[in-house]
Amino acid sequence: MSGVFISYRRSDSPDATGRIYDRLVAGFGKAQVFKDVDSIPLRQDFRGHLNDIVGNCGVILAIMASSVRRAFVCVLALWAIGGGAQAAAPQWLALPPTPTLPKAAASGYAPVDGIKIWYAEFGRGPPVILLHGGLANADYWGNQVRALEGRYRVVVVDSRGHGRSTRDTAPFGYDL
Repeated sequence: MSGVFISYRRSDSPDATGRIYDRLVAGFGKAQVFKDVDSIPLRQDFRGHLNDIVGNCGVILAIMASSVRRAFVCVLALWAIGGGAQAAAPQWLALPPTPTLPKAAASGYAPVDGIKIWYAEFGRGPPVILLHGGLANADYWGNQVRALEGRYRVVVVDSRGHGRSTRDTAPFGYDL
């Protein structure tokens, strides 16, 4: 679970909110439940801290009820709409699987400054070179390769120390 943020109307719902907060803390732990301004440490940037907390929460509860019963009904409705007991998975767990590359027309290793850089070629036509970002590999271009290989010669490369390419003792960097 990535966290629950509770916002409440102080004029009529602090008691109901307190009880809901206690139940959520018992179930998920204090580190996962944030109760509006009550969770902001003293001398913190109010807006910045709230933005960070809300941005990292998978559930936001807004409680505006004068009784625990009404507040509980609101929480149950939100819980049901949100999928019930299924806790929101952290975003990095919910990402789609990494695409696969289609069958390459050619692939291999190019020796460069004492290491081996893996590459693969697809299609025919004017060349398009796809170089992945940090901590990834060429497989992430699988969908783009499929879209481009009918009109272009697409070359994908695994950067030094990424994917199938080797590395030496030099620190990671992205200089070409």
